[in-house]
Order: sequence, then C-alpha cells, then structure tokens
Amino acid sequence: MRFLSLRPVSLLAMIAFSARAAAAQPQAGIPVELRLPQPPVIAVVRGAWYAVIDLHVGNLLDQPLRLTSVRAAVPGSTVAIREYSGAELRANLKAFGAADSAGATLLPPGGRVIVYLWIPMRAATSSLDVSVVLAAASGAERTVALESLPIPPTPPVEIGPPLRGGDWVAANGPDPDSMPGHNRLLVNVAGRIVTPQRFATDWVRLGDDGRLWRGAPTRNENSATWRAEVLAVADGKIVEAVDTLPDNTPPEIVRGEANRLVLRVGERQYATYAHLRRGSLRVRAGDRVQRGQVLADIGNSGNSTGPHLHFHLLDAPSAIAGEGIPFVIYRYTLLGVLTGLDEYDERGAAWRPSGPTRVRTLEMPAGGEVVRF
Repeated sequence: MRFLSLRPVSLLAMIAFSARAAAAQPQAGIPVELRLPQPPVIAVVRGAWYAVIDLHVGNLLDQPLRLTSVRAAVPGSTVAIREYSGAELRANLKAFGAADSAGATLLPPGGRVIVYLWIPMRAATSSLDVSVVLAAASGAERTVALESLPIPPTPPVEIGPPLRGGDWVAANGPDPDSMPGHNRLLVNVAGRIVTPQRFATDWVRLGDDGRLWRGAPTRNENSATWRAEVLAVADGKIVEAVDTLPDNTPPEIVRGEANRLVLRVGERQYATYAHLRRGSLRVRAGDRVQRGQVLADIGNSGNSTGPHLHFHLLDAPSAIAGEGIPFVIYRYTLLGVLTGLDEYDERGAAWRPSGPTRVRTLEMPAGGEVVRF
C-alpha cells in the first residue's frame, strides 16, 4: 500500500585529491560541505538504541564526486560502529533536486545528498566521529570527517499507544536498515529544511483472518482498518482539528490535505493524526484531553489510497511545519514482522505469526512490525 531553535552543525572541508590522469588539473583543495540541519537524536527500536543523523553532503567543486562510503566510530577508535557502502549506502540516501533519487551516489557540481544514518549506541557513548569517503573522477579517494560530534543524551518522548487492540502493522515505519518513504518529504520552515515525518508510521490493521481486507479493496468498509478509533497518546491540548474533507474511494487518491488532529503533548512536542474519517472527530481545537481518550476514527482522506492512520511527533504546532522527533510507547506486544505489504494489500494474502510473541516496553515499533496494544 502506498499510503502515503537549534543551530546546524557544519563543516566546510578542503580535501586534497592526487591527480592520476595526465589531463587532470592539479587541485590545491576541493571544497566539500558536511552539514547537519539538526543535532543527532536518540531512537529506540528492536531492543537497541540508535543515534539518528541526517547527514547532508554537498559538492562545491566544478567537477563530479562520487560518495563511496560513510562510517561512524567512537572518537579515538579505528573500528567502525557502522559503515554504509554499496547497496546499504544507496538504500539510505537521497539526492536533492532529483525526482527519483534514491541511490544517487554521484554528486554533480553543486550537487547535494542526504545520507540517513542510524548508528547503534553504547551506553557510555557521548560523541561520534562521522567520516565520508569521496572519489574524484581520477579515482583518487579522500576522507573528510565530523570529529567528536556530540550526541545529546535526551531520551525519546514517552507516549501511550495511538490505537487499541490489534493486530496493527507499522507500515512505512522507522527502519534502521533502510530509509522509509516518509523521509522523502522535506519542508522549508523559515528558510530551514526540516523532515517532519522522520519517525512517522502508517498504521493498518489485520482482521481476525490475518487479512487487511474482508472483500474487494475498492470499498472503505471492506478494510479492517476503517473506522477504528484513534486515542490520545498523552494528556494535552488539541491545537488543530480538521474534519470536513471527503474520504477517498480506494484505490483512488485525492492529493492534498487530510482530515487531521494535532495534539500538544509537551514542550515543543506535538502528535499528528492524519487521514481521519470525515465527521468523526470528537474534539475541537482548544479542547483538553486525557491519555487514552477517543479522538476520532480512522478514515481515508487526503493523500491516501486506503484507510490507515498516519502518526508522527514533531517539534512545532503543525502537521508538517516542524522537525520530526522520536518517541517510545510505554508497552505493547510484538507479534511478528510482516514483509512485502503489497502481497497482503493488493493480493489478499493472510498473515500469521511465525514465532513467539514478545512484550516491548519503551520502544518505537519499527517498520513492518505487527503489534498489539
């Protein structure tokens, strides 16, 4: 299913490449910029802690450069905690200005890419060295690094579940191994690029038979997700409520705004619920709510091909005009992992757990995980 402040850290590095070809012009230095529009944040998924870093790499040269690898290590250590290269690098990379740019490791003159890094963290790690290897047209390689990059110790926001019961699939959710589609949305806020959906999930429900649909996937009423109640994840105040937009008829899509709620759950912490059913909101802007209170029903409004709940947290009172922030859910049961969502969405396959269930506490469900709240 296709469902769709803080100062930047920057380094302008002069990297010397040795010219191997006779025709190549000697260079005293080659300018490359490494930039973090926002500091690293801590996310907890699959039983592990990660430093999540959106690394912008810019080529300020008049010649192309190829990004060959990115590695992270504890300062002073020669052993990488994690290294991205080859297919793994391409799966976690996005180029600016390209319609379909996943995997574009070649930086043209003036080109810029984002590398989405999830670095496993040890308890005592407070900083990282992040280095980038680039190759010139001659084939010569050099390394530029952000040294002793501080990792803020701020833990993720703790919330309750946005839904009840199960079985819920965390479709398009955060994934330490591959950039989810939500990361492709970049928004300009007062001249600053933000990624509001960095930790977003599209929640869809499996029926008692393990299927997403109870019949042809052309009627909202046939979806096991349709009209499920969404819950307040914390005590707070509703700051935005939209309830008048029509629901789509699957698989048709009307791109644009969706029925939605934005709930303030803390200082610079706002929960967004999107694609809600028209006329289902139980609250209005200004209302105060308690954790677990029913807010609305899941619908199929806006940029959506089928009923689902789009959920994320960000640092501004808006659905998208802010930076996405990580969260953890107090407690849920992990039932298993569903891979190949189209097999279940478009072809009607039934999912069944294949191993023991596990109780998770203070974690964020990862992409593809099937959970029960």
